Parts: sequence; structure tokens; C-alpha cells
Amino acid sequence: MGSFQYQGIAKRLAAQIIDLVILYSVFSLILVVMLTGLSFESFALKLSGMTMIYVIGSYVLVFSLIFFLYFIVLESFTGMTVGKRAMRIKVVREDGSKCGLMPAVVRNLLRIVDVLPFLYILGMIVIARSDKKQRVGDVVARTILVSLESATQPISPQSVPSGEKKFCAYCGTELYPGAAFCGNCGAKQ
Repeated sequence: MGSFQYQGIAKRLAAQIIDLVILYSVFSLILVVMLTGLSFESFALKLSGMTMIYVIGSYVLVFSLIFFLYFIVLESFTGMTVGKRAMRIKVVREDGSKCGLMPAVVRNLLRIVDVLPFLYILGMIVIARSDKKQRVGDVVARTILVSLESATQPISPQSVPSGEKKFCAYCGTELYPGAAFCGNCGAKQ
């Protein structure tokens, strides 16, 4: 395994704040569009009783869907959200390969656990006690958050004796020692 520069709480928090500012700006625009054209009287009439519950429920559902899709899509394809890119950190699998869809889904759905009891307290405790600075979602998804520089530096397979070298069955790329996934195509080995 290479020498990754694992990222702890500070850079994660800064990236999360940037991402939340972006997401809340989008959600505010959606809310403004939803409410545009309604006078106070018609708004009060339309949002009385059960209608109010449906509107709030719909907004919360849309908010949650966009929130999770933002993180899942960006991390699975690029390893970085806008906040992570600004902080120069990246999500990769423990072997250094691309995060991929399923690990991104798992690590982001488990944000619900990491946020417990409030304000990511459990996640911060787990990060502080982990050798690889992983939160619960990272441990289960087998992902790590590393500096962009250490994520892009290739791990040298030259130190492995030639008889022990392995190659990806799908694309033929030489695999790094102990790699469970191909660093080029992401195929499980």
C-alpha cells in the first residue's frame, strides 16, 4: 500500500461547510421557485391543514434526494465534491483505486449514523480514533479520504519481484500488491 496522507476532521469539516453552502443555496432557489407567484392569502389557503404537511414532506424528500445524490454522484465518478476539490482531498478505496458507485452509496447513506447523536459527534470520534482517519461510513465502505496529491501519485509495483506481479483480467493493467480492485478500470480482482 502506498503512503497516503489521510485526512482528518479539519479538512473534512471545511469541505462539508463549502458543500452545505452550495446545497442550501440550491434548496433556497428551489423553495423560491415553488413559492413564486403566490400571494400571502393564497399561500395561507393552499398551505392549510394536510396540504401543508404534503408540501413540507415533499420539500424534505426532494432536499434529501438532492443532498445524497450530490455526494454519491460526485464521489463515485470523481472522488471529490466541490468542497473536497476546494480542500484538495479525495475519496478513494483503501487500495487507492477509484471510489466507485457502491462504496459512494454506502459511505453516504451511513452519514445518518455518523451524524449521531448530533453534529457528526460519532463520526468525529471514530475519525479521531482511526489509524486511517475513517468515519463509520468509510470503514464499512472500505474507503479513505486522502490528500489529492497522495491520491494521484501512483504506487510503484516495481518493488514486487516479477514472479509475483499480477494483472487485471479485464484490462491487463499491472495491479499493485494486495489490490482488490484494478486502479485503471475499477474491476474487482
